[in-house]
Amino acid sequence: MPGSVVLLSVVPLSVALLSVVLLSVVLLSVVPLSVVLLSVVPLSVVPLKMDNSKNFKSLISDYDGEIDKYFTLIGGHQVFLERYAELLEISNLSLLDELNDFEGTRYPENFDVGTKEKTFSWFFHYHDNTKEEKGHFHLYGSPKVFDDPTAFKKTHIISIELTEQGDFSGFFVPNQWVTDDHIRPAKDIAEILSNFHTFNNDHSVNINIWLTAIIREFNDVIMGLLNQRDIFLGNMSPADKENYLSNKKVEKICERGV
Repeated sequence: MPGSVVLLSVVPLSVALLSVVLLSVVLLSVVPLSVVLLSVVPLSVVPLKMDNSKNFKSLISDYDGEIDKYFTLIGGHQVFLERYAELLEISNLSLLDELNDFEGTRYPENFDVGTKEKTFSWFFHYHDNTKEEKGHFHLYGSPKVFDDPTAFKKTHIISIELTEQGDFSGFFVPNQWVTDDHIRPAKDIAEILSNFHTFNNDHSVNINIWLTAIIREFNDVIMGLLNQRDIFLGNMSPADKENYLSNKKVEKICERGV
């Protein structure tokens, strides 16, 4: 009968479709959904850190320890900042990578990076071993820089803060209990600020140059913060000032992002 022929031709197709559906259900019951999704959803690509050591060396090939001479040869400190930032970006690196992924909360661990002439120095610091917070550089000038043979302690110049990703983010003036330094008026620091440079050491030449370039580029910002500190502390009585400078609830006197 014609009707039977039509019916018979349809039934096998229905069975076939049902089989496909059942097979899909079985597969989903034994294969994790995440595996199925991975077959259609592309994995996120983690940027690789590139080896651009030749380019980094080329950037400082004209540097012989004379920072003014070097900046003049390449066209100024701004040129260094721009080229250095470009190299870090294309290499998927940050300033933190230049610090060699150190352990603990301080780099270097037991001393400051400075000069053989014992003039300027710096170290990098976290407050927390997790390193999930912002890290920062502490920059110092020795009594020799200020031509002050009577002083025994260094003078803290400024702190330079980085983001959690290692990008430059701003400056702050820490409280004295943090730095245990010999505080000097802003006008005294102004006289030596642009001279800050560390060399003749075994640590990152790039970081040494970068710190000097940042100070020169943001000289006005730094001096603004130091003057702000002097005005703030100058309005206090000697007793209040002493209490404030030793108050461990206050880590920063003033700060500014950039």
